[in-house]
Amino acid sequence: MKAGKQEMIRDLNTRLVLEAIIQHDPISRAELSSLLGLTKATVSSIVTRLLEQHLIRETGSRDTSKGRKPIMLTFAKENGHVLSIDLTGRQIVLMTCNLRGEDCRLYQYANHYSPSALLQPLKLLIQKTMDTLPPTIHGVIGITVGVHAAVHDNTILFCPYYDLTGLPLAQELEHTFHIPVFIENEANFSALGEKTFCHDYSNMINLSIHTGIGLGLILNHQLYTGRSGFAGEFGHTIVEAGGRPCPCGNRGCIEQYASEPAILREYAELACLSSPTVDDLIADYRRQSPPAVSAIRTFTKYMAIAINNIATIFNPDIIIINSSFTSYLPDIIPMIQERLSRAQAAAASQSHPASDKFCPLIPSTLQDTAILLGGAAVCIRDFLGIQSLRL
Repeated sequence: MKAGKQEMIRDLNTRLVLEAIIQHDPISRAELSSLLGLTKATVSSIVTRLLEQHLIRETGSRDTSKGRKPIMLTFAKENGHVLSIDLTGRQIVLMTCNLRGEDCRLYQYANHYSPSALLQPLKLLIQKTMDTLPPTIHGVIGITVGVHAAVHDNTILFCPYYDLTGLPLAQELEHTFHIPVFIENEANFSALGEKTFCHDYSNMINLSIHTGIGLGLILNHQLYTGRSGFAGEFGHTIVEAGGRPCPCGNRGCIEQYASEPAILREYAELACLSSPTVDDLIADYRRQSPPAVSAIRTFTKYMAIAINNIATIFNPDIIIINSSFTSYLPDIIPMIQERLSRAQAAAASQSHPASDKFCPLIPSTLQDTAILLGGAAVCIRDFLGIQSLRL
């Protein structure tokens, strides 16, 4: 066998062993051999190498009724840190965690900086956060930045509400901190966070509704971003021909009707308020204030349209909605489902195949931390050199 092929097989086996330890720890060498179909000698050699790299550790033995007690192996999650950032025009949120996405610490700051003046204060916040971390063998393994923008090859291409387009964010941070930096659309990070930590489906949609509306798309267990990074810019699909103008240049985009700012504008007009917050709207809706009820009905109307279109195009296993409205008002999901059920019932009554297109619709489990944990998952997977990460 040629040396190159031998090395490829060794790397594949190493990846499989490490993935199995992460997912099943504590686990013994014999259990790894049985689980993966590898020889005990192969597993032993790989385990030795992973121990030397401080990626796993031995944790004592397990009691057995006979024979030698097997030494158990576990993932050395405490041997490194990840730093994740959620960057918007209003705030900068930083999170640190270990290599399993645990021991999370959050730091939140108002963003008073113009895009052109952002880099230096952001570097200072990152350094300040790193200085709080205890020393570990691998230190901080990388930085991730989730942005509300289209991103391709670590480059921000289109950022309508806080224009970071062209800012060399990844290059500058890598040059300063000498560790990998990953820039990605926030909805994509959210989708990866939900998949890695909560919902392990092969085909899933994460609908992220904040300043705009983004869509994170997992197909066959892989994040799909399209030819040039614009896949998932769902907020710029048109629902009202010739409707409200959008920063993307089109008119009638759905995020001009169903994003948080759009719903707040409608609520403000109906309630004669100058600048209400999401908390104001939620509180008024719980009191069943007519302006708040009307605004939320608008939200459910456009969400039903959005989810119908998504289900028709992708037919996913599950759709997750990440929005303050669905997180804090539990009756919104049933309201959206009711609108969808009427359409489904109509299709079923005509024996139409569209009656089978709808899938479970759930609110985000991770909510505000989905972006940060999704970024952490990307960083951890890159550092470990593995393809599948389930934490």
